[in-house]
Amino acid sequence: MERSGAISFPFEVFEGERPDFFIRHGKEQFGIEVTEAADPDEQAKWTKEAKDDRASAEPVPRLVGEEACHNPEKVRDIVGKAVSRKAGRANYTPCDLLVYLNTHADWFLEGEELFDLLSEIELETCPFPRVYVYKPDTLLELVSETIHA
Repeated sequence: MERSGAISFPFEVFEGERPDFFIRHGKEQFGIEVTEAADPDEQAKWTKEAKDDRASAEPVPRLVGEEACHNPEKVRDIVGKAVSRKAGRANYTPCDLLVYLNTHADWFLEGEELFDLLSEIELETCPFPRVYVYKPDTLLELVSETIHA
């Protein structure tokens, strides 16, 4: 299996704990750790809104302003924090990291703009050979500068 390219079929995926998943193709195996990139304040607000919605007999409309939906610096910061958080606890190799975005701040960030923004994240001391950032319809690969044996 070529680690630098797409995974070829057939392959097997196994749930783990550290890392979260193992992918096996023939005799080769590698792990994928998965984490969320989210703003804790935004998450707390969503949790409160969900509780309010459950307590209400009627749906509660919510408006999200454009400033909340296009905040490139916030996206970069929460992805960087998610990578750092996982890097500090990584003790398994080989293992890649998949970060999924869970924020309003990335709604209007696409393709090149999102990739350029995430390329600003410091990965030199990151223990993961590859860091992937996922949002619906987009999967970006950031390559760590760390050399792994």
